[in-house]
Amino acid sequence: MEKVGAIWHHVVMATDDQFPSDFADRFQVRMPPGLRDRLKSQAEANKRSMNAEIVARLEASFPSAVVAEAFKDMSPEAAILAEKIVERVIERVERFRVEADAEIKALQEENRKLREAASSQSPGS
Repeated sequence: MEKVGAIWHHVVMATDDQFPSDFADRFQVRMPPGLRDRLKSQAEANKRSMNAEIVARLEASFPSAVVAEAFKDMSPEAAILAEKIVERVIERVERFRVEADAEIKALQEENRKLREAASSQSPGS
């Protein structure tokens, strides 16, 4: 019984310090020159890790079940056009998110400066 307990303890301890990503599938990809830098740049702009950026882009390349269901009765030409429209909407929403994040950051910085100015002008500082 002690042996089973020791083995169980070893198994539990071995997995306690691991992250869920340690169990995720891994896949190496060879990229053409410049692609890694472009991905890194976009990941930083979107405030994501490179892995999260790649996963998001891959997920976006597959139509969701809702979109696929909506397009199923369309002619192939109409489905292609509708898919392009959906892609453009998603791109615009993403650009809006990035712009909104930048605006929030600028407003936070402005707020910080105003508080610093107010505290330096207050009596007793």
